[in-house]
Order: sequence, then structure tokens, then C-alpha cells
Amino acid sequence: MITEQEEPIKKQKQENFELVNGEFSASEAIEIIEDLYARNINFHEIKSFSELIRYDAKDEATLARLNALKENKEQVGKLLQTAREDGRSLRVSSTISIEII
Repeated sequence: MITEQEEPIKKQKQENFELVNGEFSASEAIEIIEDLYARNINFHEIKSFSELIRYDAKDEATLARLNALKENKEQVGKLLQTAREDGRSLRVSSTISIEII
């Protein structure tokens, strides 16, 4: 029988953190969102390049994620450009969910 003292210390835990939350002009939203995409895309491009150099192999999961990010960025860009052309503001929110596994 396991007592409370003998229970494993590691437990699955999830935390959510607010990254972006507010109302922005279209220009501000474009700047914020494009920067988030650019950093994420850059991370995956470096990771992919590193795998290619180190192991002379393509990381298919990373390449798939890169393609998805680039497609999403294009779709979001169109939406933001439409808002800019219409002189509209945008409410943007983004939460990061981190789970210890």
C-alpha cells in the first residue's frame, strides 16, 4: 500500500498564461502577430537546419509544422490587412498552455 508520503512527486500539471489580450489598431495587431509568427517560424527553420546538418536528415514533423505556420500566417495576414483597409480595430487574445508531462 502506498502512503501519501510515498506517492510520486511528479504529477501532471497544466498552467495557462495570457500572452496577448487587448484591443489594437490593425497596424498594432499586424506588428504583434507577425512578430509571433516570425519567431515561431524562425525557431522551426533553425531546428530543421540543425537536424539536416547534424544527422543529414529532414525532420518531417518540423517541416510539417513550418508549412502549417506559414499557411496560418498567410490567412491571418489577409484578415489583418482587410481590417486595416476598413479602418477597423481588432481584439486579440492569445493564451499559452503549458503542461508538465
